[in-house]
Amino acid sequence: MINLWKRTFFIHFQAERVATDLQTKCDTLTDNLANLETDQVKTKDSLGSLKHTLLETNEVYVKEKDQLVRSKTSIDDRHETTSVRLARRVGRKFESSFYIDYST
Repeated sequence: MINLWKRTFFIHFQAERVATDLQTKCDTLTDNLANLETDQVKTKDSLGSLKHTLLETNEVYVKEKDQLVRSKTSIDDRHETTSVRLARRVGRKFESSFYIDYST
């Protein structure tokens, strides 16, 4: 009878220990799941913020690139105009240097 009582006590003790162990593991899994869900929300927020920043950066890049293209075009046009004027002046001076006055 004592052996039966010891055996019952031991089984009951083991069952409680297993139940406590399982509950601890369940609590750990629940905490880990909550942490993962929190991390997932933070990751989505971070990715959303990053996407917004990239879109803004791209918008600024496109505007600045367009401005640079317009500036380059303007500089090229002014250079062309200046070159043509300079060539005309040089040409006139060159032609006038060969001018012979036959009136005298």
